[in-house]
Amino acid sequence: MVRKSNKQITAQVVESRLGGDHIMAAAYTSELPTFGVKQGLTNYSAAYCVGLLCARRLLTKIGLDTKYKGNTVVGKFFENQDDESRRSFRCFLDVGIQRTTTGANIFGALKGAVDGGLNIPYSGNRLAAGYFDKKANKYNEAALANRIYGVHVSDYMKQLAGDEAAYKTQFGTYIKNGVKPEALKDIYTKAHEAIRKAPVIKRELPTTNGKKVLTKEQRLAKRAD
Repeated sequence: MVRKSNKQITAQVVESRLGGDHIMAAAYTSELPTFGVKQGLTNYSAAYCVGLLCARRLLTKIGLDTKYKGNTVVGKFFENQDDESRRSFRCFLDVGIQRTTTGANIFGALKGAVDGGLNIPYSGNRLAAGYFDKKANKYNEAALANRIYGVHVSDYMKQLAGDEAAYKTQFGTYIKNGVKPEALKDIYTKAHEAIRKAPVIKRELPTTNGKKVLTKEQRLAKRAD
């Protein structure tokens, strides 16, 4: 499931159960600053990152992260194939009431999830404008890679550079973080690597009067002792 608001993009893998839906894994673009992406949290590039994060987080949780590593060649059309010993995790894209126009940000999240190792049926000609060349009947990998790396944002930043007022209005967060147009590709490349390296964020347990609050499993284990 992919949802987009004015402030962030959410990706979740939801399992239907008799008692109601169960969220197996979730990722939010608000988490991306942890991986080095501190601006543009609702664009296509961020959507790709959150899809990748959700996929790697889920596969790590269920022990399939080493068997299904997905695709690291950004822009390449890729589909996960089942391994003989254990099948891939198959799911389907749910976009709710969002428009599915070619190149929509939700397809960035889809591509990130597929590259992250999830088996999701999809058509490559909807991922980004110019990605599928109908005349040549093949994929333009460079076109999609540019979209994922934020080249479209970089080009727009350069275009507005001559208008200081407009540039500050449109890219205030980029200016605050000291991000130059030519730095975007490197930022997203490092973010992809960081997500794959550590998709599960370890959070400190809450404390009460200076003592850590134990989880349910820890409390049960302590009683057993």
